[in-house]
Amino acid sequence: MSQKVITKVEDECRQSKWHRQSDLSIQTIAVIINKQKRGLINYFGAINSIGLHILLMQLFFRLAKWAMIKYKKFWCNYGQAYKWLKEIKDLFPDIFYHYTVFN
Repeated sequence: MSQKVITKVEDECRQSKWHRQSDLSIQTIAVIINKQKRGLINYFGAINSIGLHILLMQLFFRLAKWAMIKYKKFWCNYGQAYKWLKEIKDLFPDIFYHYTVFN
């Protein structure tokens, strides 16, 4: 996965602006993300897993950003937002497609 492709996918994610919509639930975001990322993971997972890992780290960062906007207790605290997302991963391992593929 080239840097050009990573940038293009990130731009598409940035344009959808789901990470700024505090009215969305985590289930709704999961539906949005799973539609977008399932094909990328299946196609690029076999070709270049390092580039895909970078893309998924950026996705996890956007999820933490959404949690910080949605919940006041995470405001300006990425550490707590990441911790909460890891708890969600443990409680609901099938909510995001990339949770099932990458442990």
